[in-house]
Amino acid sequence: MDEAVKRYYAGFPEEAISMIKPLALSGDIDAQYLLGNILYSLPKRGGIADIEDPVKWYKMAADQNSAAANYALGAIFHNKWNKSRDKNDAANAMIYYQIAIELGHSKAQQPLDRIQSRSGISPDTAAVLVKQQGATSIPEPSVQIPENDLSNLASDESQTPDSSSLTRNHTATKSEPLDKPEVAVNDPIQIAQTADKPDDEVTVTVTLEEIANQCQNYTETGFNLYAETIEGALFSGRASVVAVKPDSSESGSFMINLSSKLFDLEVFIDLHDVPKEIAVRFEEENKYAITGIVVNSKVIGSDCAVRVMYQ
Repeated sequence: MDEAVKRYYAGFPEEAISMIKPLALSGDIDAQYLLGNILYSLPKRGGIADIEDPVKWYKMAADQNSAAANYALGAIFHNKWNKSRDKNDAANAMIYYQIAIELGHSKAQQPLDRIQSRSGISPDTAAVLVKQQGATSIPEPSVQIPENDLSNLASDESQTPDSSSLTRNHTATKSEPLDKPEVAVNDPIQIAQTADKPDDEVTVTVTLEEIANQCQNYTETGFNLYAETIEGALFSGRASVVAVKPDSSESGSFMINLSSKLFDLEVFIDLHDVPKEIAVRFEEENKYAITGIVVNSKVIGSDCAVRVMYQ
């Protein structure tokens, strides 16, 4: 698997997949998890990721009590909810996070608290929604999702958990909490990122300057591939307000249009889902430091556009 990771970073993901897949099919939990990571990182169109579903491999590892795989599935559904606001996505994320916690992945608690608070879905409702879906095949947690004290999330600060690196021996029973596993490779492949609190080890962030630099240097096709890798990452930068208006995609919230001139190109930022009490503080033509979660980004002619969800 270490050699497969090297081939992946050398630019040969299909070779890496062919090396790992036999191990994954044989039931190796680390291989299943790594295969899910690689497939999740690949472009979702015109490639092997169109044929192979990373979620399938994560689920195979999750079925063998992989805390990291359950966490990864929670992150995937959390990111889907960030875009869709579909209660079923939120319910799936909550259940997977809870299972990860039961298996010893304590860092899943922060994103669980966040999505429960933001979605307004109770633990009981989440369990019912998951049972109704059926096809998700999510096992029922052995304990109920706790009604956590959410008062510490009132500031709604931007958060991002770890990137769930490939680890060995990351299974656990309910009576034996998972110890911190040994990392099997030095340069782990990153997977889905959710809009939650940074941990002490790995924080996935992207700055406005980095996006502008990539936008300037890549072709449109190349930038689109880069853009997929930063979806769900924590965004930060400074930009000037162009307009403040009601957000048509989210009732009761506002959208802030901002722009910044960098590297001889204009970068436009749409900051969505901003609460009214925050939006009223923004004044047109003034420059502000902003943070949020990247939804998508693209090249528009000689300019660049980024869509960000306020957190």
